[in-house]
Amino acid sequence: MSSSYPPPISKPIRSGLLIILFLGTAIRLVGIDAPLYGDELATTSLWAQMPLLEIPSHYEYPNNHIFHTLLVAVILKVFGLHPFLLRLPVLVCGVASLALAFFTAHRITRNGTAALAVSFLLAVSGGHIFYSTNARGYMLILLIAQLLVHRLVIWFDEAEFSIDVSSDGFSLKELLLCGVLLMMGTWTLPTFALFEASLGVFFIGLLIFQHRGRWTGFSFPHTQVLAVLLLCLGGLYIQYYVFISPEMRELALSNSAQTDLTRLHTEILGEWIRPFESVGVIFMFLAVVGLYVLLQLNPILFYLIVCVLVLPPVGIYTVCLLGLAPVTPHARIFFYLQPVFILCVVVGTFTLIYRLEARLGAKWGKASVKILPWALAVSLTIFSVTELAQVTWPERFARQPLDRVATFVEKLGPNDLVLLSTRSHVEFYLYGAGEMQKRVERILDEGKLDDIYFVQYEDRGGSDTEKFRKEGVDYLRLNDYYQIVASENEPAELLLPAALFEPATRIGNFSFRKVKRGVIENGPALRSPATWRRWRQTADSAKVTLVPPEMHRGDLPALEFNGPGSLVAETELARSEAGPELKEGSPAFAININLMSADREAGAGASYLHAVERDGKYVSGNAWAVNEWVLDHPYGPGIHNRPWRARIFLTAGNQPVEIIRAQGIEPGTFAHLRGI
Repeated sequence: MSSSYPPPISKPIRSGLLIILFLGTAIRLVGIDAPLYGDELATTSLWAQMPLLEIPSHYEYPNNHIFHTLLVAVILKVFGLHPFLLRLPVLVCGVASLALAFFTAHRITRNGTAALAVSFLLAVSGGHIFYSTNARGYMLILLIAQLLVHRLVIWFDEAEFSIDVSSDGFSLKELLLCGVLLMMGTWTLPTFALFEASLGVFFIGLLIFQHRGRWTGFSFPHTQVLAVLLLCLGGLYIQYYVFISPEMRELALSNSAQTDLTRLHTEILGEWIRPFESVGVIFMFLAVVGLYVLLQLNPILFYLIVCVLVLPPVGIYTVCLLGLAPVTPHARIFFYLQPVFILCVVVGTFTLIYRLEARLGAKWGKASVKILPWALAVSLTIFSVTELAQVTWPERFARQPLDRVATFVEKLGPNDLVLLSTRSHVEFYLYGAGEMQKRVERILDEGKLDDIYFVQYEDRGGSDTEKFRKEGVDYLRLNDYYQIVASENEPAELLLPAALFEPATRIGNFSFRKVKRGVIENGPALRSPATWRRWRQTADSAKVTLVPPEMHRGDLPALEFNGPGSLVAETELARSEAGPELKEGSPAFAININLMSADREAGAGASYLHAVERDGKYVSGNAWAVNEWVLDHPYGPGIHNRPWRARIFLTAGNQPVEIIRAQGIEPGTFAHLRGI
């Protein structure tokens, strides 16, 4: 490899690059419109659906790659739920990474073929393909790191031919852009601060060993870059220590993905070379050879690569080994270093090939030796194609058909009700909750309920619905429903006779069970003086009145509570005697589904229960608040801060007393319930 100034890129090399970019893009486009899944699903469902200003202050899980989440949120709010568009930012970053890797390698090696090899290896890398098509922030920070390393390579490559090193530094615009990119990186992944720290070590080392006495000269480019790095660390502090509370940081740390320290180095290597893990030792050997060659070519660039590539993993390993870090982070936080590692591998490979050509060319012929790189390329291509055909693409096409779940819910009747457990809240909150919320609001507004669907969700962790037989009757036990009252005299379980339902409609992990229409009875809606008369206040209740729409927020009459209070009424249906028979000879069964809408003041303190009277007290039976994590944001109603909050309650039937409660109302405030 020549150390002369980089030659122009020949037409065949440019054509080769275009072919690699085309094939790399085509590989990534296969199945890219598949429904979201895993961490990208959680990112979009839980955080991208928040208001934009809420996203930077929520870090319940490290899944919230904040800057990238903001990009996804804007796309989601402007264009709707289209997986291809949501993945478009990382796809663009991935393809740009292939091109940039070529230009960086060409700048360092002065060899177009070697530069193509770097781009090719990234194009067929399983890890690079995955993160280019997975709506997370890893490919974004990889491209940011590449951009900055490329600019530094240009700087210190040109400095080799320049008398005044300060003339090749960053311009003011470049310094500003550098600062913006670094902040984008840490606001995507806080561990990207390791990259900033490695750059800091690089420039501090240059100032100590090459440019002593230039520390205080702010016009000196090295000092300027260090100042930008310090400002970026300040931005990191503001994002994660000002916008985010200490409690939320601790929660995120406890929820973070981790790696066993003894496997950290092998898992980092796996992130860089997948699907070529079986020859990982060879890759490591070639990377070491490449580093040695870089030392011969340009010691400053060698020092840069060592700081960027070696220091972050070694530093984390050392800190964790000494017990100074609470957890060992997942190896994928170092994925952004993959292009640098592959560059070293290619430099080492081509160096060995050239030496073999020099030594064996006379004996075997140069043409025979030149077959070696083509043989390597074909072997790696076979590895990659096998991975794509057997793992990557089948996995994409086998993802859960959540789009069909959303379509099913969308096609339900306007007054149909969907009820589900908390287990499926992440998937359903993105694929179905919006349509479900519209129907709940319509039911509340019109006081009319049509069909009812109970949802079963089953994944590798199990099912939230269990079938069993008891005393000759088939039942469904519904698990993972949010229980708000547990009776001392009844088992704390939600049981429904299987005969209540029509055959289930299964879509992926979801099964929709429709309740037979013949067993549904609509009760009265509390929205007029006539329906208000049967209710009475308990002795310890604050004043409760029925007020017209013009006296509160909303377009329905509402109950106004002047403080914490309760209303009771006898049930109009004698359920113990006239409950719907499921079939001849089967026991009568009844369950109550009550809906209401509470304003901010009533909030979570509002409930609609059923009870029995014992010794002058009302004792409630088992009760569940249903759809709590999908009727509003899973992290609480304060996220969207809507004026009204829908609530749905399930209670056991055959209880003679209905109770409406509004607790926790602040003194001097009025709370309202409507649509009951």
